[in-house]
Amino acid sequence: LDASSNPVPGVLVVLAGTGTGNTITQPSALTNSSGVATGSIVSTVQAAKTISATANGSAVTATDVATFALSPATILGSALAAWFDASDATTITSGANGVSAWSDNVSGNPDLVQATDANKPNVGAAAVNSLDALLFVGANSELLHAAAPVTASPFRVFAVVKALTVSPATNYYIVGLTDEGNEGQERFYGRVTGTGGVGDAWQWRATSGGSGQDAVEQNVVNGSTRLFMCVESGTRRDVEVDGQLLDGSPELTTVAPTGIDKLDVGSFISSGTPSNGFDGYICEIVIVDETAGAISAQQLSDLEDYFERWGITIP
Repeated sequence: LDASSNPVPGVLVVLAGTGTGNTITQPSALTNSSGVATGSIVSTVQAAKTISATANGSAVTATDVATFALSPATILGSALAAWFDASDATTITSGANGVSAWSDNVSGNPDLVQATDANKPNVGAAAVNSLDALLFVGANSELLHAAAPVTASPFRVFAVVKALTVSPATNYYIVGLTDEGNEGQERFYGRVTGTGGVGDAWQWRATSGGSGQDAVEQNVVNGSTRLFMCVESGTRRDVEVDGQLLDGSPELTTVAPTGIDKLDVGSFISSGTPSNGFDGYICEIVIVDETAGAISAQQLSDLEDYFERWGITIP
């Protein structure tokens, strides 16, 4: 606009943004008869950015502040198979007896649900880095997904968790992909196992016909928030904790289970009853379908940056 607030056509507009990780698409044409030129800015760095412009080389006084936020949806696109975020209160259905449903942020997917009051987790308000998380207590707390978001490898599972109690020689189940028709047979599952040593073993295990194969990370100190990532590629099985391969992983895949049809969170299901329940906070779960191709190194890095909002430090 000119000094009289009239639109000025034919002006070259150049956009700029503060901070790093920005990709700016400059206007492809001069301002139109309404004085408008359209460009865009996207960023891979979560931050507030000041957007400014010049008009024919002269600074435009008006600026704008845009806050850029990464999310699994923006990072992964169609590869995102499931996303449960306990910090988003709109996805949690809870009452006096605990949480009865945890909604999947992937449109069309069923909720994680629990109808039995004694088996419901609870909302931990601002419990993890000032964000809400779900508190699972002992053997009973468990949520069940009506349909598995992935049914075959390759896939990848991320879980942000904070274990509160880990006793020696005890398994605590975080997330499992199960065969409902063969109850008690968790086809794939992530768990933390008390070793009685300086830390504990975090495992991604596959079972078939009673046999099992693990990828294991040892010496993970509990009591702090961890990003637990499990990779099932079809040829090997990996586990990372806070973005690192610590010990014992990967394993070549020799056990390739079939029949996945349910997703369990918080415990192992045996004969219809939850057992070996996780004792601590489950903050966020993201499942990635890699059947169309593995996610890129940049996507993995962006996801790790995103999960740092839970107070995790990833090298």
